[in-house]
Amino acid sequence: MNTEPILILDDDLDDQEFLQEAWKDLNYKNELIFFTDPDDVLKYLKQEKITPFLIICDVNLNKMDGFEFKRKLLEDKLLKYKSIPFVFFSNSISNKQTEKAYDLGTITTHKSSLLP
Repeated sequence: MNTEPILILDDDLDDQEFLQEAWKDLNYKNELIFFTDPDDVLKYLKQEKITPFLIICDVNLNKMDGFEFKRKLLEDKLLKYKSIPFVFFSNSISNKQTEKAYDLGTITTHKSSLLP
């Protein structure tokens, strides 16, 4: 099993806490690394020699939305070819946003669907 870290980009601290608790209950070994700023994730990915197992990104971020962040990943050749799996999630998402996510080649889920 891949034990590289999972990067979570969400500027809502309550959502971060929810994800951390759910992850602990699942007992997976991957470290969760939380970010609130998309630019910090980009810096991390460029400086670190690891390739994360997964990026989980909220669609509705304050500084730049998740779609713009995903586009930045795809536009950077170094990061694009790392082929990091990417999942959007959100408290609320429109059909148009879901279509936009599919156009970017990502999986989209509603946060409530993560609940047991």
